[in-house]
Amino acid sequence: MAKTVLVVDDSAVIRHALCEVFTSESDFCVCGEAENGREAIEKAQTLQPDLIVVDLSMPITNGIDAVRTLPRLMPTVPLIMFAVYSDVLSAEDAHSAGVSAVISKSEHASVLLSGALGERPEPIAGPVRHPCDSLGSKRPPASVASIW
Repeated sequence: MAKTVLVVDDSAVIRHALCEVFTSESDFCVCGEAENGREAIEKAQTLQPDLIVVDLSMPITNGIDAVRTLPRLMPTVPLIMFAVYSDVLSAEDAHSAGVSAVISKSEHASVLLSGALGERPEPIAGPVRHPCDSLGSKRPPASVASIW
């Protein structure tokens, strides 16, 4: 049975790309999307996902504040922080808040999928598939894509 995933990011383009990445794999089914931490908390309680992928920097309630709340409500649901930031302080804060894995948006999509499956990712051989590759003309501008 496929793991249900709640995708949380303030960028609609990023959410769409993440949904494409997860739905392209038979192990996952995207059950919902949220654009901020407060909405993520509400949807997580309603949808009861098997996995939540959360951005760090979002309006209203940021990712760290959301992941501090979610483990109290859903202690068995893994949380993956999928963020632009790669500094050590953010990773340490995320782990202490209850995040299972911190994955940089600059990583290959397979790293995110491996983390979502609870596996250690293998080294990547061949061309790198950007999470937004399936978007075609909707791909974010180069300045946004370059931070992935």
